Amino acid sequence: MGSNASKLDDAIEYATYDDKGIKEILYDLIADHPEAFGDVVKDDEFWDDPPIIRTRTKRVRTLDLWETGWGRLILNENIKIPDSYEAKIFRKRFRLPYLLFQRFVAECKQSNIFEEVNVTKVAVEFKVLIGLRILGRDNCSDDISEFLNIGDSTINNIFKQFLSGCVKHLFPKYVYVPKGEELDEIRKVYEKLGLPGCVGSMDCTHILWHRCPKIIHNNCTGIT
Repeated sequence: MGSNASKLDDAIEYATYDDKGIKEILYDLIADHPEAFGDVVKDDEFWDDPPIIRTRTKRVRTLDLWETGWGRLILNENIKIPDSYEAKIFRKRFRLPYLLFQRFVAECKQSNIFEEVNVTKVAVEFKVLIGLRILGRDNCSDDISEFLNIGDSTINNIFKQFLSGCVKHLFPKYVYVPKGEELDEIRKVYEKLGLPGCVGSMDCTHILWHRCPKIIHNNCTGIT
């Protein structure tokens, strides 16, 4: 079957986990390449229904992701210029600078956080963008599906792989308490910024406390 075998593997990997969905994908593959599935086509026991697939209209395939808005954006040479419009749009949409994104993608490929065995149709760049968009902008899988024309189940699988891969391969490497010279260097950076003694910071959400005790009211106004 040659390349059809890999297509079949990809179809099963990204298909919704129900018999009907998987069989529809198999029907499409057999319709497109009947010569590669001769034994299956001749086997009447394979078909639960009459093989109407021979006259079925072809399913619309996924677009080339590099031709989507996201793909054109990261292929634009201007995005490498920090003050360019494209760079600002990228940072706004994915919550990190493009140059840092490039390093992040390289790290993901090196660590194989998606645990890919073979090259898949969805490039690592887009898998990372999917993870960043959901985390940074609170988009749901249906939003991403509209942008990239990828199925919901595939997007959900990619997002789960993104989270588990980052926790497994990148968290131990980058999340730790610094010591020695590294700690001194971090302290110096904060001192230059007017925060002596500080060695870290956190983003947080301020929540209104309706029954805040009066004794600490002045400390909970959000004014520093």
